Amino acid sequence: MLEIDLGKEEYQTYIVEYIMDSLINKLEARNFFPIIRPDTPTNSLPLIHKDMEYDPETFEVEANRLTTAIANAEDKWLFSGLSAASGRNKVAASGRWERYENLINDILVAKNMLGDNPAVLIIPWGMNRLFHETYWYPDSLDKEPLTVKNYLLKEEIVNGVISTKNLYAADGGLDSVLLVTPGADNFYAIQDLSLEVLIYNEKTNKDKYHVTVRETIAPVIKKPASIVEIELIPIY
Repeated sequence: MLEIDLGKEEYQTYIVEYIMDSLINKLEARNFFPIIRPDTPTNSLPLIHKDMEYDPETFEVEANRLTTAIANAEDKWLFSGLSAASGRNKVAASGRWERYENLINDILVAKNMLGDNPAVLIIPWGMNRLFHETYWYPDSLDKEPLTVKNYLLKEEIVNGVISTKNLYAADGGLDSVLLVTPGADNFYAIQDLSLEVLIYNEKTNKDKYHVTVRETIAPVIKKPASIVEIELIPIY
């Protein structure tokens, strides 16, 4: 419980910083997605916003729900833009990914389609377990075993692995993942209104406070060839 008086400006500043820090932590994995703010606002971007009523007894819980909702909404806009990009490359999975040779080989095929460029792998949330299982065992006791994710990173097959709840299984019990080459020349997010946190009180009740978080953002795909979808992965 936060024992603070929202009537004091310094505490309002604290609440704004608390929420912004939470947002930054939740959005950190999206750093590969460049954000461009136009000199002249387009005034046509979708608005992401979430409100909460301030209660000192439940502030941390409600703030976490608010920032999670904002992060998920941003995920949905950005990652759906990549997965639906017209002209993206596609490659069918070679088999079930519990057989790690299928997983590794399929990602290598997709990586070859991107050339020597750095690549970030985006997987559905449900694949987290698979990527955190042990894949490689060392031949000496002074070395640590590697998970699937860490093997991909160590061998520089990919430069990052990101999971999201906004890549959905396709009909028929099949999944897709994306392998992308980041960079503003390939894709970026356009943002008119940067993330902001507002605190205000009701006109009829000066002791009742509300918090609003909002932004406008949308993906722009410049080079669909920088995106490879590995599709038709049987559910593991």
